[in-house]
Formats: sequence, C-alpha cells, structure tokens
Amino acid sequence: MMKIPLIKNLLPKVGTFQAIPNGGTLESYLIVNRYNYDQTNTGNKIALSMTSNTGWNPSEIQGSPGYDQSIGNKSGFNALPMDLKIH
Repeated sequence: MMKIPLIKNLLPKVGTFQAIPNGGTLESYLIVNRYNYDQTNTGNKIALSMTSNTGWNPSEIQGSPGYDQSIGNKSGFNALPMDLKIH
C-alpha cells in the first residue's frame, strides 16, 4: 500500500484535484469520460492517456505507452517509464 506523501507526488500539479463522484475509481472515471486512446467509453484502454509523452520504448501496439507518444498524457497523470530519472 502506498503512503500518502507518495500519492500526493503522483497527482497533477496544476489546478485542484477533484474527487471522483460516487466513490468511483480513477480507472472508471477515465473510461467513462473517454480517456481511452480511441476515445470510446467502454473497456480499459487508458494506459496511453496516463503516460508521459516521452521516454517509452516505441511500440506498434495501439494504445500502449510507446505507441504514438505525442497523443499520450491526456489525463495529466504523467506516468514515467520505470528507472527513468528526471533531473
């Protein structure tokens, strides 16, 4: 289980963080609000919208973090590849 200070560091640093209505999860919120890479609201295809725009190994698999990195990070979450250090 993550400790609260770590979770605070993962949240977007712009604006205010709004609660997800009705006790939902971040996953369900992103899917319902069309953060899937194909802009649908069914199925879990949110990985690309939660990843940073750089640093991922290129991939030909649609929706994967390395696929068309220029369209990633729509959610503002900005997940980085493991072992990537920003100085």
